Amino acid sequence: MWAQFTVGIFLGLHGLVHLLYVTPPEKAVEAEAFDTFTTCWLVTKAGIKATVALKLGKTLMTLATVGLILSSIALSCSQSWWTIPAMAAAGVSLAFIFLYWKIGMVGGALIDIGIIVLALLWTP
Repeated sequence: MWAQFTVGIFLGLHGLVHLLYVTPPEKAVEAEAFDTFTTCWLVTKAGIKATVALKLGKTLMTLATVGLILSSIALSCSQSWWTIPAMAAAGVSLAFIFLYWKIGMVGGALIDIGIIVLALLWTP
């Protein structure tokens, strides 16, 4: 029971971290608020417009946030279907990391892989 609740809290907190990518820092100038989106390899190497990359990145992060929060609530309420939104959100988060790669995202990728493995192997 405690392990289930703890993992549920962790999923929710991980989801909230994703939300930070959607909301810019309060004092950030618009040009630097979303530099993760606009300075990624998609924009610089693949030639995608920065506005398209920004919208895609915000959408992916919003989906990951919603999925992780939903799985957190479901797991905390002992619902067996918590694995579906957890794996989907972790997959979306991994897609984001691939598309908007920065070296600081290694930890997030490892956490997402851990969530997928946990959802596949653990039955509370």
